[in-house]
Amino acid sequence: MHSARRRAEARLAFSLTMLAAALLAAGCGRDGDPATLPREADAATVVQTGPAWDSGAASQEQRRRIDSLSRIPGYVIDSAIPIPEAIRRFQSATAAPRPAAFADGAASLDTLFARYVRALENGDTTAIAALVMNRSEFAWLYYPESEYPTPGYELSPDFVWFLLAENGARGMARARARVAGRDARVVGVRCEGPTVQGESRVWGPCVVALQRDDGRTGDLDLARSVIERDGRFKFASLANGL
Repeated sequence: MHSARRRAEARLAFSLTMLAAALLAAGCGRDGDPATLPREADAATVVQTGPAWDSGAASQEQRRRIDSLSRIPGYVIDSAIPIPEAIRRFQSATAAPRPAAFADGAASLDTLFARYVRALENGDTTAIAALVMNRSEFAWLYYPESEYPTPGYELSPDFVWFLLAENGARGMARARARVAGRDARVVGVRCEGPTVQGESRVWGPCVVALQRDDGRTGDLDLARSVIERDGRFKFASLANGL
């Protein structure tokens, strides 16, 4: 139990580090990412692997990164709002109605990644959006059962969604740069997990074996987290290791 929490804290602290670095780079005018999905369909990040820090160091790093993010213009973290009230506000501010289950997605990991690669090759952001957990699914189905609102974390849905969407959008841009126009097909998928969070099963990171039309194959760390729920698979995030 304690070791699982330490691993989760380390993953969260590392993802915060990556986001802070990414936002710093964006503020300096680097990267030049292509156009990304609308906010409602942006990818989110849930699992991010990192060094095996002890829980104390992870918690200190987490607090430091949250403090740094609170200084980003236009972004506010209101820790005075109780988590149940933060959930209510986030759900109320979500335009789409409460979903009963995941919409779209895929029936298996293999199908999910095959559709994702095909959409990347075609530059089809509409098809990509259908494969990613959207804001209403996050608000009603995933976040309330995740580790983030629990004691010891108590991260608001606004903050988590902000983190998820930023990392996901940048991950999609990197994946498009690596896959688009390469005429590749998925010949294998390897994912760690799953871990159980309520009715969701979380898979990842996931490495995909791609074969090009010339017969050459290669592995890509194409996704950090996939959510399986009621027999449907969707990306919790398009964040990746590229």
